[in-house]
Amino acid sequence: MREAHHVDDFEQLLDRAETLNQELVEPMQRAEVAKIATSAWGYTERGENRFGQHGAWFPEAEVDFLVAEQDAFILLAYLRAKQGPDSTFMITNGLSKTLGWGRQRLSAARELLIQQGYIRRLRHAANNSPALYRWLPRPKRGEGAENKVLIENRCLQMDTPTLAELRKALGYRH
Repeated sequence: MREAHHVDDFEQLLDRAETLNQELVEPMQRAEVAKIATSAWGYTERGENRFGQHGAWFPEAEVDFLVAEQDAFILLAYLRAKQGPDSTFMITNGLSKTLGWGRQRLSAARELLIQQGYIRRLRHAANNSPALYRWLPRPKRGEGAENKVLIENRCLQMDTPTLAELRKALGYRH
């Protein structure tokens, strides 16, 4: 799928896929390579190939949950589009200018994202040092909105949880 972004047409993608296939210890059959390349090219032509692309995506249940809190929704979409899943990032008051908001509006949206278990403040702002944030783990694929609410409630019950406490609250075994 990533390779499809770097070619001009299907024939180039198929050639690239066949070349990569030959580098495998156990190469696939040509028909299987062609099937995969055809599928990848179809996604790319329809503009649905998101591999290697930055952006924001929201499951329907999450949209339903956040639509009542539109500022938090906008801030979350902006952060998801700009920050990778393992990023440590800032949400400085200067972002209010980018979003066309006042500082209090940004602060309220940021605090709601913390309260709802989307982000965690790692460090408070200090003299010439901005606050730092990280993403909290999201529900695993297939877990519904009920599980998200359960996770949010578990996170809210902790003051400033450590990673180990979060993992325990979220049911991780390792």
